[in-house]
Amino acid sequence: MKIGLSILSYKSAGSRTYIKNLLPKILEIDRENHYFLFVDTRLDLSDLQNYPNLTIIRFNISPPNLFIRFFYEQLILPIKLYFMGIDVLYCPTDMGCILSPCNIVLAIRNPNPYFNYNRIKWTRLNKIKFKIQKFLTWLSTKKAKKVIFVSNFSKYIIRKQLNIPPQKTFTVYHGVDANIFRNPQKVDKQFKERIDELKEYILSVSTIYPHKNYEVLIKAYSRLPKNIKDKYTLVIAGGISSPTLYFQKLEGMVRKLDIKDRVVFLGEVAYGNMPYLYQRASVFVLPSILETFGHTLIEAMAAGIPIIASDSTAIPEITNNAALLFDPHNPDELAYKICQVLNNKALSSNLVSKGF
Repeated sequence: MKIGLSILSYKSAGSRTYIKNLLPKILEIDRENHYFLFVDTRLDLSDLQNYPNLTIIRFNISPPNLFIRFFYEQLILPIKLYFMGIDVLYCPTDMGCILSPCNIVLAIRNPNPYFNYNRIKWTRLNKIKFKIQKFLTWLSTKKAKKVIFVSNFSKYIIRKQLNIPPQKTFTVYHGVDANIFRNPQKVDKQFKERIDELKEYILSVSTIYPHKNYEVLIKAYSRLPKNIKDKYTLVIAGGISSPTLYFQKLEGMVRKLDIKDRVVFLGEVAYGNMPYLYQRASVFVLPSILETFGHTLIEAMAAGIPIIASDSTAIPEITNNAALLFDPHNPDELAYKICQVLNNKALSSNLVSKGF
């Protein structure tokens, strides 16, 4: 059987991580079927080149915006699928190939179009984009034979909004290659030197979007006792979303709180360097308001570091008692729990053992 996977509409680092973790395992398990991966030329997939049961089909999508991607995925891809004789197409980025000549399986992973949190200051452009995304996902669910969600929480919320029949929906949790995160090997020398200079640090990892709630983490860090701030740097790793207004707000907050020399924005980190970044951390914090899963949670668990996370959306379901939870709108509570973990080795070890 010929199985297609389309990630033409991928954008976030989470999407890249998802497919780079998923595909190698599928290709190792399933030697009978042949897989065809449809991707943008900009995506580096050099680590997938040597699988005999995988063919990578590249599209030069330029400029790489939502509307151009839509054109390729909805008008060019169906023609490719037809002439290649693809039997089934998996679309893991919320939008399916609506004119696909074959059956499709759709995964819905983006929470933003389905939650109206007044505390998140989305731009007008963001709001328009979310409405378009929600409509296209709704259309895709009509075409899809099966719809996959990455948590029961997201399945319950989104299925009702899109009116998807329950019998079409399934929950399939994300996984992680624990060996990579427990035994980091290939680390860029310059990156390692930069991280080693930080000595001890509090870590948070995610693309910098408004719903990631970094302002609460920064406020919490500023309220930590001086001896803890002097010892532990706050490290935030993740690409900057466009437009950059939210990141500029965070930079301004760091300056205003006079902690500029104690907060490091690493930017997007190469996936091969992530295990080392996690393992060197003293504690991992996910302050996000919205998550359908939170892939960085299981990466931190696999790396064996204690976790503090928001008591919000799918996060309690995913952490399952392996994290200290806090009110995502309460920086004082977060500061208190950071102190708890850093000052209590028994608590820290207990959290690690529950998630490891």
